[in-house]
Amino acid sequence: MQGVISNYDTDLIHPIIHKAAELFGKTVGDDARSDTVLRINADHARATAFLINDGVVPSNEGRGYVLRKIMRRAMRNARMLGTVDPYLYKLTGFVAHHMSDAYPEMIESIPRVARVVKDEEHRYATRFRWPKKYFMTSQNLRRRRSARRGIVQALRHLRPGVDEQEEMAREAGITIDREGFDGEMEKQRTRARASWRGADKAQVNPVYQALPSTEFIGRETLEAPAMVTAVLDGEIALDKTPFYAEAGGQVGDTGVLLSKETGDPVAIVETTRSAAPGKSVHKVKIVGPVKEGETVIAHVDSQARHSTMRNHTGTHCCTPRCAPSLARM
Repeated sequence: MQGVISNYDTDLIHPIIHKAAELFGKTVGDDARSDTVLRINADHARATAFLINDGVVPSNEGRGYVLRKIMRRAMRNARMLGTVDPYLYKLTGFVAHHMSDAYPEMIESIPRVARVVKDEEHRYATRFRWPKKYFMTSQNLRRRRSARRGIVQALRHLRPGVDEQEEMAREAGITIDREGFDGEMEKQRTRARASWRGADKAQVNPVYQALPSTEFIGRETLEAPAMVTAVLDGEIALDKTPFYAEAGGQVGDTGVLLSKETGDPVAIVETTRSAAPGKSVHKVKIVGPVKEGETVIAHVDSQARHSTMRNHTGTHCCTPRCAPSLARM
């Protein structure tokens, strides 16, 4: 919609790319490889700033593992341009200022985000320096078998999954055990999935765990009869619902629950959320008699739903080809 062909050329990301270029001492457009590194860093700095602002910290499991991976990918690519000093914490600070009109809370978290990012940059540099010395101390690796044995020994003790070791080994003419690498990566994925599931389960209130599943029918209709399965403190659960529960960046539906008998409102739905996997609850303001087991008419605010859909689609779609579709929505 801004007349550009890439997300990276929009006013949301392009200024971050130019800031990265300033930090790296590069000029946007001078070199294709450099431009790729700048785009990666701009994109990953945005994700890093928002994730840490939302309470995620780098770790080897769950969401923290995803954060650590994208941070290290940014740092690894920056090293390819010769940037070895901490820089990402400065770039995330720029992201906060750049996005502050829409997300003013980002400004308050700048010191905390900077501290977390800088610690991770130091940790990464330290781990990178240790294996690097095994690769760089000899200028003639192919003719010094003892040096080659030292490198192989170092590789055996490195944590699998660090991309630099594979690249340096390839340059030194050494073959990496890909089967072992893939096996260790699969173990890590299994640990991360187990951790994520465990964290999710631990965060679910037992009250919500006891709820029956909710059938979502909001793609077929915005109004339908439904049975009340639970009346909680400020929330109502239904056996089926046309109300979309907040997910994937799209906010939950609003609307009203009506008495099936009189047609009068019994509850104003202020938002809808997923309280547990497959179980939706409606945050409500009770305005009439309603009890578990009775049938109500669930009515979604169609104007609000369509406005939300347009905004959500616009968030993900930044090319001119989207404009006609958005205009018709």
